[in-house]
Amino acid sequence: MPPKSAPNKASSSGTSSTSANTKASANKKKRAVTEEEVIEDIPPTTTAASNKGKKARKQATEEEDIEPPVTKGKKGAAGGSAAAAAPKVVPKAAKVPKTPKTLREKILHILATEEKLISLAKLKKRLAESYEVEESTTNNNKINKLLKTLQDEDGHEDYFGKVGGSYHGGIGSPSYEAWKQEDDVRKAQEAEDELHKDDIKCPFCDEWNDTESSFKSEDSIARGGRYVCDHCGKTFWSWISDGYKYGHKVEYKRSGYYLAN
Repeated sequence: MPPKSAPNKASSSGTSSTSANTKASANKKKRAVTEEEVIEDIPPTTTAASNKGKKARKQATEEEDIEPPVTKGKKGAAGGSAAAAAPKVVPKAAKVPKTPKTLREKILHILATEEKLISLAKLKKRLAESYEVEESTTNNNKINKLLKTLQDEDGHEDYFGKVGGSYHGGIGSPSYEAWKQEDDVRKAQEAEDELHKDDIKCPFCDEWNDTESSFKSEDSIARGGRYVCDHCGKTFWSWISDGYKYGHKVEYKRSGYYLAN
């Protein structure tokens, strides 16, 4: 009886090896196809968008830091309030840093340290002197736009304000307090003048006198009149320079106004 042939085992082993190689090659091709599909799925604009974003951030960094105005009551695309979606007002201390860098900070720093109201022309002069912000069409437009932005911001009264054509550093600043004190005196004076519109005030006792009853005669140069106070009995004079409203201790011809002319 012939022995079992060894070539059958070798043939079987060769067949198994060939099958394994074929399977490995198929898997390799499958992985290559999968990698190609993944690469094809990546949007070709990703790199361009990334570069565009980097360029935009660089440009924003190089530009002046001017905050946009916080508008009131305007509706956004989603139907909500733009003012409600805006960030909260930054505290006063953060708005006026000790070392101002941006144009906004420089303006607020000047206004916060001024002792009196400052006009637009003087503000631009101070910016040129203190921070080398030279006057030019471009800088003037930036300053004007920024002042309008500050005035439109919610809560700006704490760090910025405008009276007529002049500016101050907000309620509590030296310039505002000085103006408020002067304004209170002016209003009180106007109210007193209205109350005593037919009277004249004695310069000795500060009492009001009826113009007709206290009048005695015209002065020697017809620039006022001579009066005798109904309260203290002293003689005083009215002057043409203040509308004959307040009595003076000397006649008009002896005043600095008359002697200077």
